[in-house]
Amino acid sequence: ACRNLWTGACQIALAGGSGLTLPHKNGYRYQENMIHSPDGTCRPFDRDAGGTVEGNGVGVVVLKRLETALRDGDHVYAVIKGSAVNNDGNRKVGYTAPSIEGQAEVIRKAYRVANVPTAEVSYVETHGTGTALGDPIEVEALRKAFGAGQPGSTGLGSLKASIGHLDTGAGVASLIKTCKILEQRIVPRNPHFSELNPNIDLDGSPFYVVSEEQRLTPKRSEADEVLPLRAGVSSFGIGGTNAHVVLEEAPRTRPASAKGRTYNTFVVSGTSEDAIRRIKRNFVDHLAAHPDVDGSDLAWTLQNRQRRAAFRYAVEFEDAEQLRERLQESLDADEPPARVHKNARGDVYFLFSGLGAQHLRMARGLYEAEASFRAHLDECFAISTALGSEVPREVFFGDTPEAEKQLNNIETTQVLLFMLETSMARTLIGWGLKPKGMVGHSTGELAAACVAGVFSLEDGIRLVQARGSLMDTTVEGALTSVRAPEDVVRSLLTDELAVAAVNGPEDCTVSGAPRAIAELERRCAEREIKFAHIEADHAYHSQYMDSMLGRFREVLDGETLHQPKIPYLSNVTGTWITAAQATDPGYYCSHARETVRFSAGVEAILERGGTLFVEVGPGKSLSSFVRAIGRDADVTTVNVLRHRLEEIGDGEHLARAVRKLWENGVSLDWKAFHRGREPRKVKLPLYPFEKVEYPVDIEAFQRLLDGPVDGGTRVVAARPARQSG
Repeated sequence: ACRNLWTGACQIALAGGSGLTLPHKNGYRYQENMIHSPDGTCRPFDRDAGGTVEGNGVGVVVLKRLETALRDGDHVYAVIKGSAVNNDGNRKVGYTAPSIEGQAEVIRKAYRVANVPTAEVSYVETHGTGTALGDPIEVEALRKAFGAGQPGSTGLGSLKASIGHLDTGAGVASLIKTCKILEQRIVPRNPHFSELNPNIDLDGSPFYVVSEEQRLTPKRSEADEVLPLRAGVSSFGIGGTNAHVVLEEAPRTRPASAKGRTYNTFVVSGTSEDAIRRIKRNFVDHLAAHPDVDGSDLAWTLQNRQRRAAFRYAVEFEDAEQLRERLQESLDADEPPARVHKNARGDVYFLFSGLGAQHLRMARGLYEAEASFRAHLDECFAISTALGSEVPREVFFGDTPEAEKQLNNIETTQVLLFMLETSMARTLIGWGLKPKGMVGHSTGELAAACVAGVFSLEDGIRLVQARGSLMDTTVEGALTSVRAPEDVVRSLLTDELAVAAVNGPEDCTVSGAPRAIAELERRCAEREIKFAHIEADHAYHSQYMDSMLGRFREVLDGETLHQPKIPYLSNVTGTWITAAQATDPGYYCSHARETVRFSAGVEAILERGGTLFVEVGPGKSLSSFVRAIGRDADVTTVNVLRHRLEEIGDGEHLARAVRKLWENGVSLDWKAFHRGREPRKVKLPLYPFEKVEYPVDIEAFQRLLDGPVDGGTRVVAARPARQSG
């Protein structure tokens, strides 16, 4: 396993063993000078040692390269510095007889591989079977390998005195024990040891048998530098295979990082509602006992170990106390978990908003807290500066009435929304949230096109700045939102009016001359048709845009257009955009002039089975449109940037968005999501598996398969094993 990690053949490995003797309660006939103890007690190195006893157990360790484990914030118990294996079966006097030379050779080789002098080893976990022949031979092999040393500087111990010989599980059990010794810096006493076996000679060696619990103290080098604690582990097979591992204590655990998020998301999944309920209960108890656990560490640990099970629960939280309270509230309310269908694809569709979504301080908190979003937005500001405009940056950081007035200028609005939305989309994609498709509203389609690779970010900013600037030269106009179907709205229009957008089944935006809009609103009131006047200076997506199209086409002719790499919807046709449309400069003139067919675009997504929409612009206006369009479908919308009226911070809102995604079957690339924040893995309650007893008795096992299920758990009482007459 280590060799494959060293060579890069794998990034993580599991190594272990198990030993199981059946039936559990059995006896044996003692034979003198054989392996079993005469009285059922294993006494390694003791003068009364007469043999070992059998034990049952299983052990597994997770192995990773140290740099990878530290990067991932794993809890490191110890470091394997080197190891060696050999086989001396052809040199032994008998199949079961141990060999001094074979054992000494493998120990020497292990320390050469580890590049660790034996004088720096504070403890050796021996094979230590407690046999009259094996123990003296093993100590003599250690003496040959280590040579002379400072007396009493290297302790000897054996786990077999505590749990017996686990056969093929013995080696990993000894490894785990030694890792815990290095972690705790405490060596437990060797049970059943009172007086050294007279056949073992420790004089002139560094060894002593650990007879009482003691604390390990680091050794010093020849240059008087404090060394990390080091230990060895031996495991010898009865047929002649010998192994030795050299361990070193783990690097010091770093404290909780100050770079973690203020708000995080607790995510879990399970195979049943009861499993989720037990997870919540276990965490309530754990957090009550460990109120100081860091929120980012907790979130990172959980997010990285979740299976994609059907039942899901998530909640955003600020600290351990708030999480405990919210979990308890969920339990008290008997809140059911979300359920993700086993065939759910987890496809996500991005929504890019247009005019009207902007507000001062939009995404400011996200800019301050999220490095990836900040980098993308700073890139946009740098491009705008190079193009001769500092206005987007000034307005984004502005808080004054003048900044708000400038924000509502069409040129500033369009380009700043374009910057925010492309930055947010690129951030989400970097976090592993790759859209199956996209749909934008007016300017939002240009942001979607940029994300799809139709034009570069620089070309996109130049294009949107020109578009907004030219629109600002058109005649004065007005907009109103009418709550009625398109055919009803069109029946109310005059030559001075146009349908600027169809946002839903009964939601249209009308554009036109101010007096004509006022007259339309009067007629709507008379007919009791609901409407809402929209603050605007121009009649967008109407015949009043014609005056700017020629100059806009000149700008477009200087752009380099490419085929989209991500599918998205056309506002002009309401269907999936084609490569010919995306690369045609004339298309973007039609896009500025014609009706925005947003409703038809969403319907095209629904026809493909899409039900999960993520709004990347500020607010949730498009989300409300989508819910109205998909009212007969099981549609879910998630807005990543908060609405201006939502009284929570951007960080909490992001954590809430992650919750909604998780509960709808979508998980982020957690490593990318936490990149640069240096979270640690911490000890948390594990998954509460539903216990099922599997009896050895074949008849009881058959009843297990055929029997009724009570609360999701089968319980079978295994009968005692048959006794021979």
